[in-house]
Amino acid sequence: MLVLELTLEHQHGGRDFEETRMTADRRERATEVRRAVLGTSVPANPPADDTAAAFSDAALDFVWGTIWARDVISRRDRSIATLSMLTALNRPHELRIHVQVALNNGLMREEILE
Repeated sequence: MLVLELTLEHQHGGRDFEETRMTADRRERATEVRRAVLGTSVPANPPADDTAAAFSDAALDFVWGTIWARDVISRRDRSIATLSMLTALNRPHELRIHVQVALNNGLMREEILE
């Protein structure tokens, strides 16, 4: 929960989260980016409760509406960074998903293995 709070504080300048909920346009754009990166093989499961919904909204907004939506680096390069991070953190479930994402983003199998 601390990570969520710090993320929200960083994103929204310490303002109340209720005041900074995503607009419908931003949610649509974040959802489009998520779908473009992950495809339809990773379903967006509905949150179980209000706390999960707040976390889900923050993740959708920050990860897909901010990080993956930026065009400073390519999605291919962002995949390299993501694979590196997931490997270092020993996150095999997420790594499996993002290996496929990296292939879709133009990385070759040999590059991923390297």
